[in-house]
Amino acid sequence: MSDYFDDVERELRGAVRRHAHLPWYVQFRLRHSRSLIVGLACLVVAGPALAASGVFKTGAPLRAGQSLTPRAGNGVAMPGSVKLLALRVSDPDGGPPWGLRVERTTRGLTCVQLGRLDGGELGVLGIDDAFSDDGLFHPLSVNYTEGPTAGCATTDAHGAAFVSTSVQATPASGLAGGCHGVAASLFANLPVDAKSLAKRFEASAERNPGPICPPAQLRDVYYGLLGPDAVSVTYPDGAGHPATETTVGDNGAYLVLGPPTGASCDPSGGCGNGYSTGPALTARFVISVSYRNGYVCELAQLAQREASVVGRNRAALVKRFPALAAIVGDARDATPQARAAARALDRTAAVRVFLRAHPTYLPGPTCPLLGYAAAQTQRVTRAQVKAPVSVHVSPITHEFCGRDLNRRPCQPVVPITIEFTARVAVTNIDSHYEVYTQFTPRGPCPHPALSGFASTNGDLRAGQRARVHEFGSVCHGTIHGDVLYAHNDGPSGNQTVPGLPGQGGGVLVGTFSQRID
Repeated sequence: MSDYFDDVERELRGAVRRHAHLPWYVQFRLRHSRSLIVGLACLVVAGPALAASGVFKTGAPLRAGQSLTPRAGNGVAMPGSVKLLALRVSDPDGGPPWGLRVERTTRGLTCVQLGRLDGGELGVLGIDDAFSDDGLFHPLSVNYTEGPTAGCATTDAHGAAFVSTSVQATPASGLAGGCHGVAASLFANLPVDAKSLAKRFEASAERNPGPICPPAQLRDVYYGLLGPDAVSVTYPDGAGHPATETTVGDNGAYLVLGPPTGASCDPSGGCGNGYSTGPALTARFVISVSYRNGYVCELAQLAQREASVVGRNRAALVKRFPALAAIVGDARDATPQARAAARALDRTAAVRVFLRAHPTYLPGPTCPLLGYAAAQTQRVTRAQVKAPVSVHVSPITHEFCGRDLNRRPCQPVVPITIEFTARVAVTNIDSHYEVYTQFTPRGPCPHPALSGFASTNGDLRAGQRARVHEFGSVCHGTIHGDVLYAHNDGPSGNQTVPGLPGQGGGVLVGTFSQRID
């Protein structure tokens, strides 16, 4: 019997030498120890059991980068809510398939985790500069809901959630923050006056988070929850033909991989791996979504119509204001002087009036949130939230001082604490308090005037004192602003930022003004 396994080992070692070009996971399986090779030979008999337990060795789990509490931020996963979905999507390079896991959190969010699957576990791979390229499978903690690896959304009255996340140029490891796709080749077609800024993006990306990925190691990934009424999504397959996949689970989960792709740069000089998330699916890679009632959301057609409208409006703008041609559309040959003149004209009242009637930018078509059930909420009045607001100014500090991509000199700041009493409780992510600040200098000031926004990031009891931290200028002047109570008015994500989908208007709590001398 021993001679048999010796022969098997010799054959497998020869296969490694003959197939050095194969993907990493194939070589990883073949070049392991004799005990694993013997186990692979036994797979003829015990294949199902090995497949169930996973082929890859397990490394350290990927945990949240900060300590989590049930009543702040995203919260933590609720016991019994974590569910691995029956979604398996093959990777273009083979290896473990991609999959999704869904969970409910203590702050009213539903979060979808993205990763590679091995042995019934969701995780990431130790490749592409992740985990020092150890070649191991690293399980995802249920509370890892950071960055492109997870998309979170508020939960409606019937327990449904709506979230669509797109990740461009994510490494095949499944972990954003390993290697990246910001390579010098991206800048070849940028306007001359944008290349210097783009180069700074490249240099920054090369220092952090890691080395440049080969384009073949990068993926475009689209995933999320389309709601209880969504039944299928259609997208282009590898040959460019429409392919349709049914959604999975009660929340209409979907997961689609686009072809391997590199990062991209736009004419303004911004470069890098793209990431966007929100309640509604926008027109990117998915062509259409079908629903239970027979309705089909034709995203591709809607996008074409919108592009046609934008094109006509841009042409009308340039005809009405010819000098604006330098900053409208693809004007790569425009001189810096022409661009400066165009931007000055763009700020005039006549152009603003024209753009309101002929918008040259539209946010992109989205599919309706069919099946959304709004929660019943009581209207909050000014009298219910009204409270005095106090401000505390701390000594000048350099602690939070940093250098940005434009290489402006490091500026000291003045820490400011805004404090008030929360008259209305915050019990989950659906509500919060917002603080808006504006600094007005008194006399000459070498630093720009500062304005800011901040919000509370956790639950608050009615009557509890709330503190929000901001920064002001070191110049003499006055910092003033408003505190508001805000409640979501529709499906929303986990970012409490005004203007994002679902973020409702605010009710004034109080105002403040403080001299800085």
